[in-house]
Amino acid sequence: VSVFGQHNLSNLEGARWICQLMGVDAEDFYEAIVSFKGASKRLEKLADRDGFKLFKDFAHAPSKVSATTQAVKRQYPDHTLLACLELHTYSSLNAEFIGQKRIQAWGPLAYLIVFPLDQSYGAQPHTDTF
Repeated sequence: VSVFGQHNLSNLEGARWICQLMGVDAEDFYEAIVSFKGASKRLEKLADRDGFKLFKDFAHAPSKVSATTQAVKRQYPDHTLLACLELHTYSSLNAEFIGQKRIQAWGPLAYLIVFPLDQSYGAQPHTDTF
């Protein structure tokens, strides 16, 4: 299975259970999930070479970012995590959203780079090292 993280594994278990109720053989289910790549735009692996892994994820709230970063850190505990967040609303550009009050939401990141979707807002990219 190429997906990882508690949320993804819980979803797979739920799918297995529903398939079982519908009469799908367990062996058929496990054969089918081998090729399952996960939900579109969620933890999509873009590159994997020379010990470097690059994922793209659509996480639209601090809780989703936290779940994603926790899953990646558990899967790759010896790697340094760098996240680049593209904010999609003007309200997300305020210091409270990207500042100290939200650090716990970013989880085990070593580096965080935050930049707005549209630079015409006038905001400058914000970088922190944890």
